[in-house]
Amino acid sequence: MKLFHRLWLFILWLNVDESLQQNEITCDRKDPHVYYWDVYSGQNITLDETVSYWCKPGYNSTDGATWATCTRDGWRPNPLCQGIVKLHHCAPPPKVENAVAVTSYQREYLSGSEVTYRCRDHYTMEGDATIICNNGQWEEKNITCTRTYIQKHFTKLPNVFILHVFM
Repeated sequence: MKLFHRLWLFILWLNVDESLQQNEITCDRKDPHVYYWDVYSGQNITLDETVSYWCKPGYNSTDGATWATCTRDGWRPNPLCQGIVKLHHCAPPPKVENAVAVTSYQREYLSGSEVTYRCRDHYTMEGDATIICNNGQWEEKNITCTRTYIQKHFTKLPNVFILHVFM
């Protein structure tokens, strides 16, 4: 019977209930990108506990999360904070001959900004009139304004007409 009792204790020791182990798992607060943890000084965060946190300037919380949960694999979400990608601004857009930019002028344009051109009087736009600033570079498009010719006078001769060019 003693052997059975010892064997039973040994098996019980090997199969300790997970609920008894929960207090053994803790998550540290050493993430270099976290500015503030909403916990008491010296407080241990154990398995399945949730705490709020804020990321340092220049970092955003992953997926907009403001709460972190301690898991067997560490914090969730992981990573807690991600660096903000800094997009470069564009200088003023390129000039297009015989066209003006309809969009108001700026010294710098944010990435994703659009500028639309309009041809001057007596010129016609060929192609797309809008370009987009993409991380410091303007989209390359062949925007052209072509001189418009207008039929001005008809003569009495069949199939003959005179063109007048606007200058």
